[in-house]
Amino acid sequence: MELVVHLDDLAVSLKVPTPPVPVEATDAVTACLTRIAVARHGFLPVIRTLSRRERVTDPIAGF
Repeated sequence: MELVVHLDDLAVSLKVPTPPVPVEATDAVTACLTRIAVARHGFLPVIRTLSRRERVTDPIAGF
């Protein structure tokens, strides 16, 4: 997860496109960040954030 997140951070700071990441890594990072967000914020707020922008009450983040 750290490699994928920092890869994107570095690309953004250099103002270059984020390099492609293998689908296995994106799946693992998405699952990990989703689990962290659910643990911090609860299931319904995360589902609402991902599915219905108009239902978002507070920003949701993994960290």
